[in-house]
Amino acid sequence: MSLFKKSLAMIISALLIISMLSASLGMSAFAADAYKITVKSVQNVFNDVSKMYKAGDTFDIKYYVQADVDMYDGEVYLYYDNDSIRIPSKKGAELGAKMSEANITGMGNYDSSKQRYGYVYMPSGYTADYSKEGVLITFHFTVLDSISSDQTINFDIYGLYAIGTKMVDGEEMADVNARTNYIANGKVLSENRSGFKTRVELTGGSEVQPDTQPVTSTEPQTTTAPVTTVPQTTAAPSATAAPTTASGIYGDANGDNRISIGDVTLIQKHMVNLASMTSEAQARCDVNGDSKMNIKDATCIQKYLAKFKDGVGITGEPFSS
Repeated sequence: MSLFKKSLAMIISALLIISMLSASLGMSAFAADAYKITVKSVQNVFNDVSKMYKAGDTFDIKYYVQADVDMYDGEVYLYYDNDSIRIPSKKGAELGAKMSEANITGMGNYDSSKQRYGYVYMPSGYTADYSKEGVLITFHFTVLDSISSDQTINFDIYGLYAIGTKMVDGEEMADVNARTNYIANGKVLSENRSGFKTRVELTGGSEVQPDTQPVTSTEPQTTTAPVTTVPQTTAAPSATAAPTTASGIYGDANGDNRISIGDVTLIQKHMVNLASMTSEAQARCDVNGDSKMNIKDATCIQKYLAKFKDGVGITGEPFSS
């Protein structure tokens, strides 16, 4: 009887050990299947946000804004590994309710050569009230089965503009005098930071303790860790090299033989009599072919800079006077 009890005790002990090992291995396997996804601000205007996700999960990045002047126009670029996480080709992003109610529209497009998703939102004659915090844009992601490591999404706010409106030639459009550029050409304008706050939120997943200290200053930080996954020469929709031609290219407003956001700004200023463009420059900027230069051409050039295939007119093509 004593020998039987000893044998039974040994068997039970062995089963318990096997059970514990199986549970441990199972938990390890689960942990290995979950990856940390972190959203970082290129301009360091919000704190890093991280959560754990597994292959097949879906999640959203909600981009919140609060501003003391109505929102109007802007550009956002997300740099990430498209082989591990992905934004759907259709309805990959959408503007918040306040923007939609204000009849402000936007379009997104993935640029495979730069591993980035660009989203440009444009006015249709109105501005959106963000005096109380609200969602400006939501980006929709899917975690692919091929994911094998933690991922970083570098959130590049290239432009964030607040502006008034006024009538020009019977059309309601940008009043550059009332413009407050919170972020322009990828740089934070510290003198306009007092009335501006922004943050991002990740939906779903499991919470992860932030790796970085909270950003407490309202001034732009200059000591963030280097962003390694953002191409150094393409932190924003950078100037597009132009073909070498005698007369220039369509969309080049300032005559520097390239297309950049500066050309869009010059067109806007010309339309409200804050700058003057030559007749040849205006002809170069009639990119939609309606025989006149107006805000619609500026929109085409913005789309061209964001690498859209449609709605860019003849932007970038050789111009002959």
